[in-house]
Amino acid sequence: MRRGVGTGSRIHTLTTTGDASMSQVQAIRSLVLLGGAAVGIACAGAARGQTPTLAEVTVTAQKREQSLQAVPIAITALDVDVMEAQRVLDTDSLAKLVPNLHIKQGTTGVVTLAMRGASNNDSGNPGYENAVGMYIDGVYNGKSVGSLFDLGDIERIEVLRGPQGTLYGRNTIGGAINFISKRPSGEFEARVKAGVGNQQLYHGNLSLDLPALGTAGSGAGELRARFSAFQRKRDGFTDNVQQSFSSPSFPVADFDQFGTIDRQGFHAALDWEVSDRLLLSYDFSSSRADEHQRLFQVIDVVPGARPAGFELYIPAGQPKVGSANERVFYDNAIDAHGLTITWKFSDRLSLKSITGYREIDSRDITDLDGTDTSFYESLRDYTSEDTSVRHV
Repeated sequence: MRRGVGTGSRIHTLTTTGDASMSQVQAIRSLVLLGGAAVGIACAGAARGQTPTLAEVTVTAQKREQSLQAVPIAITALDVDVMEAQRVLDTDSLAKLVPNLHIKQGTTGVVTLAMRGASNNDSGNPGYENAVGMYIDGVYNGKSVGSLFDLGDIERIEVLRGPQGTLYGRNTIGGAINFISKRPSGEFEARVKAGVGNQQLYHGNLSLDLPALGTAGSGAGELRARFSAFQRKRDGFTDNVQQSFSSPSFPVADFDQFGTIDRQGFHAALDWEVSDRLLLSYDFSSSRADEHQRLFQVIDVVPGARPAGFELYIPAGQPKVGSANERVFYDNAIDAHGLTITWKFSDRLSLKSITGYREIDSRDITDLDGTDTSFYESLRDYTSEDTSVRHV
């Protein structure tokens, strides 16, 4: 039996078998009629001009606020709602949401960024600079060793694909990534977020926005402040079967698992609006990481170069245990300052000065053979101080 139900300009055809009961046919017919009525109401609403609209997305990819649809660049903009829904907690997990972006984490906190095939192709050298520029509140972050961090109090992320040397300068042949922190609103707000997961994972974020002091254009102007902090911890995925050992360079230490996470950080944002035409914005961020590195194991060696009995140390399959005769760890400390001064001469003319200072102190020991025999270990102690000044 075939029956047709008209809904505007569309015809929905219902087909039933011969053994269907009359009550079933009537129930299905009622559902179709309800669907037709809903379509008719939607068409009537559209006729009255009640059409759905897309929310406007504002970006600063070209050094000024613009609508995303007006920017002639291949760009992906992620706001805080998208990042929370997709569980983007650090820069390493950003690649799963951005086309053409590849992020490779090396033996330590060194990160290699690649976009559209452009990369420095070395994830083990902390002093290398990426082919994809990374900017945190307008301040350039050039070192690979400082490119792995938790996002914390981020408002949005803008990923620009393709060469960006005209506006961003060096090391942007593959693209550029902008991290924009939340600015003080001048109104009191306190927010706490927390989460738990497997492998004893827990993470928490605390943010505090304070009421503004003063009034812009009157006296000393208006001062706004916002503070935030985060912490994230997680156990490792691989057990260390060797529980106690010593290192000649560091104190005796024990650890149970490879690949742990232990990170915390703090961010302070201050806005001093002297007048309607002069704004000073200062940012200070500090982050720490004290983690045990992931397990590395030997799969095979070049024929003829294998030591006698070395086959005993080549694991079969993917074991969940490993060995290390060194205290494998990764300690990273980053302190960064940023000052942005914005002069607005008119509605069409403004000048912005961005000054940044970033200090990185990183130490790590890696046991690359993954055995209780000393075949290949490495020790690195890296310190970097960078100062950048930009005028827009």
